[in-house]
Amino acid sequence: MASSSSVRLFATASLLVMLFMASGMGIMAAGPRMCSSKSEKFRGACIFANGNCNTVCKSEGFSSGTCTGSFPPICTCTKPCC
Repeated sequence: MASSSSVRLFATASLLVMLFMASGMGIMAAGPRMCSSKSEKFRGACIFANGNCNTVCKSEGFSSGTCTGSFPPICTCTKPCC
């Protein structure tokens, strides 16, 4: 039967491995923070219109756009923050 000290050592080592693995999961590539804003020019229903929303947002100087929200969804434009 395993001694109490070896069980304690195994438990401690297991905990350290789990903490190390969990800390690596939260690391994201450093990049610009994204800012979002409601489109000023998009008109119409923003349901299944992600392509149109994206096009309108790009014409407003944003990098992309997508329909967000539940009811009613709105065209939200995004770009890297300055």
